[in-house]
This record gives sequence, structure tokens and C-alpha cells, in this order.
Amino acid sequence: MNTPESIKEIEAASQELAREFVLGNLIKAASKRFKSLAVPYMELKQHEQTKLLEDLEKDCRDAVNDAIDLIASNQRLTFRAAVDQVVFKDGVKAVLTMGKTEEAHSLADAEGSYVTVVIEDRSTLLQVGDATQGDPDQKPLFGDR
Repeated sequence: MNTPESIKEIEAASQELAREFVLGNLIKAASKRFKSLAVPYMELKQHEQTKLLEDLEKDCRDAVNDAIDLIASNQRLTFRAAVDQVVFKDGVKAVLTMGKTEEAHSLADAEGSYVTVVIEDRSTLLQVGDATQGDPDQKPLFGDR
């Protein structure tokens, strides 16, 4: 049985692993895009800057999604599923659809027992605002507009 101390140690180890994982993947994502440039970023046209930043956003989004999965799992078995139906009658019953994976077999083994369900909304975690917009090629004609 896990003691409160061992649970805290597991959580701390999981958080450290996630920190190192996301840092490494973000550095790889950024350096990959900037190492491939033939000219300095400031010499790129606005559309080239925007394309580079959009590609960088995709790489970073992938890294963050992987990190979210790692952190959310907290060293537990996890899987993604579509929620097909929820019925409120004599409690709440949900129908989930997922691919045929090892996790699906583990879920089948858990039939009749309790599981933890986590509902996520990654869109709020992954908003980037105007960070993927390049600098205008032309300076404003009338000051800072």
C-alpha cells in the first residue's frame, strides 16, 4: 500500500519528469526551426516570419500536448476516448469510444470497479494570441498605429 510519503515522492518524480520532458521538447522545437533559416529572422518577409512562427507553434503545441498527457497521467494508465452518450437515470451512465489498444483491455479488466475520469479542455491551455504573426514588412506611415 502506498503511504502518503511515497505518494508525494511519486508525484514529485512525475512533475520533475514532466518539467524536463517539456523543456527538452520546446528547446528542440525552437532550435529545429531557427537552425534551418538561411537568413536571420529579421531579414525574413512578414509572410515568411508568420510561416516560421506557425510551424514553431505546431511543434510547441505537440510538445505541450505530450507534456499534458504525461502530467495528467500522474504515472497512471490513461487513454483518450470520445464521449458518445451520457444518460442521467438511476445515476449517470456514460458511453465512451476508444481504439483497440492495451489500455482498452485494461479498461475491460476494470469492469465492475471504479475508475477516475478527467475532463480536459486543452484549448484554454494552448492559446497563443498573436504570437504566430510576423513583423510587418513596412513600418507604419503615420507613427505607431
